[in-house]
Amino acid sequence: MTVLQKCRGWWRFLLFPLANLLAQPLPRPPIDWTTYDYMPGHQVLFFDDFSGDRPGEPPGAWSVLPQNAKVRVLEVNQQSWLHAQEQATLAPLELKLPPQFTVEMDFNVTLQGYSGRYRLDFIGATEEDWLSLTLEPPSFFFSMSSGLTSEKNIDLTNGPHHLAVQVDGSSLRCYVDDERVINIPKSSDFKAGRLELFLAGADEEDASDDKCWFTNFTVAAGPAPLSNQLSSSGKIVAYGISFEPGKATILPRSTPTLKQFADLLRADATLNFSVECHDNELPSESDNVKLSQARAEALKDHLIAQYKIAEQQLSTKGWGETRPLSDANTVEGKKVNQRVEFIRK
Repeated sequence: MTVLQKCRGWWRFLLFPLANLLAQPLPRPPIDWTTYDYMPGHQVLFFDDFSGDRPGEPPGAWSVLPQNAKVRVLEVNQQSWLHAQEQATLAPLELKLPPQFTVEMDFNVTLQGYSGRYRLDFIGATEEDWLSLTLEPPSFFFSMSSGLTSEKNIDLTNGPHHLAVQVDGSSLRCYVDDERVINIPKSSDFKAGRLELFLAGADEEDASDDKCWFTNFTVAAGPAPLSNQLSSSGKIVAYGISFEPGKATILPRSTPTLKQFADLLRADATLNFSVECHDNELPSESDNVKLSQARAEALKDHLIAQYKIAEQQLSTKGWGETRPLSDANTVEGKKVNQRVEFIRK
């Protein structure tokens, strides 16, 4: 019997039906990215964007229950997604969770339909020891086997959104796009050993309501303070800095990592770093070198302009795909290799 089939399976989807119908999210204030504090893990443990799977086939890096569930890779807007046409529970193969870790994914939302529902389960030492996050637009719901619960209405639109979760034992922070929606302090000795993702699938009574899909599923160890990395290895490997695809434009969700790095530089004016970008998203090696150099220079300019870092503390280098950390022929390896490094000089 899977976690899905136990008592916590569907009850959260039925617990607040009237509240969900009546609830209307309040208009959101302008985004203040300086208050956004999500930090991704520093070591990628699992990644899948389904680009290594053929469209129409099941995912190769996941277990699927029931085994005959209609879960297939789908191409949407030139991107690969995993599409569930019926209820299914998925789990990454050969993934063991550390005490502190992060989970991220992009997921599709249908506000009025049934298919835009997801549940992320973290299972402890036994099947009866669990922590769950449930998205049933417009509600986001946290529950724990101990009885602890929390709920929040969030302002979503139809289409893709980003989920990010920090887990440290029983403490949890959850973010949807730029907003922190759940903040649970440590309340027990719970430790997650594995995770499962439940997908609601299509509405059996409405064939048009068939838009349950996700991609870019990432699990990483950490995060660890940047200062810890620096003291142990003399460099910082950062996965929390993002750019627009194929461009050197820094995305706002990079703010927490850049702020923490700037704090290190401002605390010690004798520190000097080479800002080095590694990119593999373009077709040719030469184009990736040019892109990574442009991104390194953009980061240097941003640190100087936004955080008042002295120019002499920073130099830049773009390596493209010439210095991989992992096998560049695998989906997970490409994710590991796509990074920013701050090398102490």
